[in-house]
Amino acid sequence: MSGLAGIDTIYRKLPSPRCIRLLRIHGRARVSGMSDPIITISLDIVDLDKAPLFDALSYTWGTAVCEELGLFLLLPTRETQNILSCDGIIIPIRPNLHDALDMLLDTKDETRADFIWIDALCINQQDSEERASQVRLMDGLYSRASSVIVWLGPADLTTPDALSALDKLAFLGRDAIPLGYDDEQRAKASVSHIRTDDLLNQEVHTLKLGIEPITLHEWLSLIVFFSRPYFSRVWVIQEVTLARHILMICGRQQVGWESLIAASFCILYTGWQHFLSKESCMALVQNRREATVFGPFLSDDKACNRSVRMLSLAAVYQSFSMPLRLDFMDTPLFQNAPRERELLVLWSEIAWYAAYLLQDTRGSGASNPRDNVFALLGIVHAKSHLDNLIRENECRLVRLVDISYNDPINFIYTMITRNILRVQRNLRLLECRETSVERSFQNLPSWVPDFSVGQAPARLTVSAFSASSGLGKPPFPDTPQTYDGYFVLPVRGFCVGKIVDKDRTLRWESPGRRYNEICRVANDLPSSPELQQAKASRQASATSRAEVVARTCIANAFDGVTEIGEEVTELASEFIHHLAGCIAATVADYQEDIRRDSSWLFRAVDHTKLLMHKTNPFLKPRRHMWRLIEQEPAGSAFSAAALNKALSMFTDQPELQAATYNGPGPYGNYRGAANYVMRQRRVFRTDTGLLGVGPDDLKIGDEAWVLAGMDTPAILRRGKGMSTGSGEARCEFLGAAYVHGIMHGEAVPEDCVMTDLVLV
Repeated sequence: MSGLAGIDTIYRKLPSPRCIRLLRIHGRARVSGMSDPIITISLDIVDLDKAPLFDALSYTWGTAVCEELGLFLLLPTRETQNILSCDGIIIPIRPNLHDALDMLLDTKDETRADFIWIDALCINQQDSEERASQVRLMDGLYSRASSVIVWLGPADLTTPDALSALDKLAFLGRDAIPLGYDDEQRAKASVSHIRTDDLLNQEVHTLKLGIEPITLHEWLSLIVFFSRPYFSRVWVIQEVTLARHILMICGRQQVGWESLIAASFCILYTGWQHFLSKESCMALVQNRREATVFGPFLSDDKACNRSVRMLSLAAVYQSFSMPLRLDFMDTPLFQNAPRERELLVLWSEIAWYAAYLLQDTRGSGASNPRDNVFALLGIVHAKSHLDNLIRENECRLVRLVDISYNDPINFIYTMITRNILRVQRNLRLLECRETSVERSFQNLPSWVPDFSVGQAPARLTVSAFSASSGLGKPPFPDTPQTYDGYFVLPVRGFCVGKIVDKDRTLRWESPGRRYNEICRVANDLPSSPELQQAKASRQASATSRAEVVARTCIANAFDGVTEIGEEVTELASEFIHHLAGCIAATVADYQEDIRRDSSWLFRAVDHTKLLMHKTNPFLKPRRHMWRLIEQEPAGSAFSAAALNKALSMFTDQPELQAATYNGPGPYGNYRGAANYVMRQRRVFRTDTGLLGVGPDDLKIGDEAWVLAGMDTPAILRRGKGMSTGSGEARCEFLGAAYVHGIMHGEAVPEDCVMTDLVLV
């Protein structure tokens, strides 16, 4: 055997685009100069269509465990040389791949194939042309593999407790896996008896749910398990979705894939995903031993928040087995249509599925940002063949765009976005645009989402929104248009108002300060009689400023999906208690001021209640919250009496205030919904008297528009040049918005004259 060599020296050129390399693991052998035996392998070149039985390895190139765990929970790593012998040549490999090969050798199974495909070794990573060519074969490769072996990495000290919690959740969620898009209601109903706060009550686990209690240590261990880097890899989605059979291994223990999916849907449908967030976990471990053990992990934003990726992976995995929504194919009108029209509709449904994948998986881990698109295109292509809907000679019609892996990233993202918009004939994908500060690629057109980063702010997902109702389809030219070297998107619509005021708080400021500023913006809305008149003209659901604020800050939905009706009893109670929590919490913001001048406190009869009272001189910055409520008309559910009652209750029961403020206490629904909607958004008011919530980077002078084909209003910024050479106004697209009172087409006039725009 030769000495240590470059990895590219082991590769012979592949004879055709359909050829792949397969790897055979021979065992361990001693090599001169090495103190310990090393793994030996060989590579064979085969045609994918004639390949022998083989498995495929799914793993992460980088570290496989949560390094943020700290010294308490990480197992000591063994010292080893991360090298192997390939066809007699010694090459270096990454540590996690070495661990995976060790596992495969130590857990030999007669059912495994003799060959295995591993991307890092079977593709010449130094050859960009070969890499691009092999990427196109990924969907066929993973769908042909006998088994996809998922390597989660070595176990750590949390793994046993994590798998214990996983088994209990899988039992609860055994019927919660939806079998089709129309089966979601049944799946949710199977766990509807489980309340969000049941997770915190271990007696309920035994008496009501019929499982052994899930301890706090087990729950936190499960979060650590879900936060493993593997689950946030974008290629994982294709690798497990297309697999015939999945064998998942952590350390030397097998993990049931179906159990993982059932547990994920249980968490998703019971609302327990609330307890995956860093804020909730920190509240749970406060003053407990777990705070010391899990502290380093919970204090890391990225580590803790990775756990929600598992829920997205479960949803995407299950969606692949669901048939496309093709009920329209059974209608006589469609059956008598020519094949071209049939393909057009099929293409539209496949584009919808591609958009769904891009939205649900964006920001997943990838060593190359191109992977955030190409890892999903294989699934889309395979989906088009799932029910033999499209014949082989028609494949070109369902390819959303002819792009190459070597194309520039901004071109790939722009072309996939443009073609999905063109095929779907709507602008819904634009609603996924992130704020400018989150974008990794500043040279992207403003209307193109950056799929390499997560969705921020969260998408406004209420399915009933239809702000552009009656405006028809947007214009879509057959060929891409450019202006000043950038791809542009022609749109049309009308302006509903210019932004004249906005919430000026910074992201890290307290909720007390934030909602006081929101109320300041809202207090300049038209008075109640004028709102009543506006309601008659726009059929808006609110007749008071407080109700407008309450609905706007949660986009009029507690769960992000179902709109709140005209009955305001629950909304008013939740909002008033949320506002009381903000007022009470404002005290903490001014503790230092109170300590410096507390003489007024000694004149008070009831110090605690006076601390929250509106006359407290140190709490002037929350006066706008009081003003909003004091201006309510007689008989309003958002009355000052209700606010005072809530403040008194929080004074008498401080633990209730903490539960509500940290969620999901008895009045914590509003705060959870508001946190979801308001993260990286801010409230604004228009010169036409509308209140809305839009992207964090909006400015005074920006405009709110209703665009044809877009379900939510859009925030646009006029370009410096104002118009293109052909006369259309040139605008930057900032993002989607919720604007109260116009979300169902109320702002669309009967004889609407639309303006043509160009988004740059």
